[in-house]
Amino acid sequence: MASLSRRKRLFFIAVMLLLLLVLSELISFGAGKYLQSKGLFIQPWVGDYGRFIVKRDPILGWPSRYELLGGRWDRIGSRVIPAYPDPSRSPALVSVYGDSFTWCSEVDAEHAWSNILARRLGRRVNNFGVSGYGTDQAYLRFHHNTKDHAPIVILAHLPENLLRNINQFRDLLAPPHKLGFKPRFILNDDGELELVPLPELTKSQYVRCMRRPEDYLPCDEFVPGRSGGQRRLQFPYTISVLNSFGQFRIRARLRGEPWYLPFYDENHPANGLQITAGILEKFVKEARAHGKMPIVLIIASGHDLHYYQTHGIWTYQTLLDRLQDRGLPVLDAGPEMIKRLEGREMTEIFTRGHIGAHHNAEGYRLLADIVYDHLVKERLVP
Repeated sequence: MASLSRRKRLFFIAVMLLLLLVLSELISFGAGKYLQSKGLFIQPWVGDYGRFIVKRDPILGWPSRYELLGGRWDRIGSRVIPAYPDPSRSPALVSVYGDSFTWCSEVDAEHAWSNILARRLGRRVNNFGVSGYGTDQAYLRFHHNTKDHAPIVILAHLPENLLRNINQFRDLLAPPHKLGFKPRFILNDDGELELVPLPELTKSQYVRCMRRPEDYLPCDEFVPGRSGGQRRLQFPYTISVLNSFGQFRIRARLRGEPWYLPFYDENHPANGLQITAGILEKFVKEARAHGKMPIVLIIASGHDLHYYQTHGIWTYQTLLDRLQDRGLPVLDAGPEMIKRLEGREMTEIFTRGHIGAHHNAEGYRLLADIVYDHLVKERLVP
């Protein structure tokens, strides 16, 4: 009887353990699906690749030539500047390149900092910013822009853009799904920048790439197996979810720091710091070679401002040190933005009062003031 009772206990324990494992797998599967929607697990997805091929920019990826025909851009590919809407009648004094913080997402053209700056200068300011751009694409747009004759050129770098500079497929870095391939620079064996062009894939290769991007995008830092790469959600799901805590976004969230901060480490294997500094130096040298006055503008996001206020150091300090050591003309808008807030809550200058959002109209006005005052201080304008 004792032996039978013991077998029953063991059977009961085994059943309970099995139920716990099943419950754990179910919970982990649900958690994994949520994390997958946030980009922490790779999610096979196939968009309309044929349409993308037809519409894409063959060098930069986006915006497509069809988008540039819309009412938001003028005839030279600049965002419409209400203060000086006709580029042929109002030669530009300044041109700006960058991402959505340069394009000025979430405000109309009247409140874009390029337009505000134009009104203060009394001269047109071209806005060649494009949402979602890395510093690399912004530089390449400058490099290939034959319609830009402004004597002063500004390349804006948002600290988060360092991640875009080591990425080639947008969905690996910034879900939800957006079909966008881009070029990027790498460091060759001599430590020099080398351009990896826009990926050229057949439709069948693209379908396979969505399932195993590491086989087709060896230069993308966010494919599975790379230092910043996504994980795969697979059985056993409990282990998959536990392993996801090693992903850089999760580690950053647990430490209470911006997700891109570790990539500014000089010893990070992705070499994002070295590549970004090289791109900005390349921009300065090329602009000067064409007789233009270049400025590297660093736009601190809400995350950067918050990190500085809580830790006393800028997330991009290593990049700033490199640029200054090389004697590049840099305007760091971060300290000036804090100074001009005059003790107010920084949420007041971001849309929806959220530091992870874009600037609102007041935030862009402050940025325009900072750039204007710098141009006057450096005697680049009267």
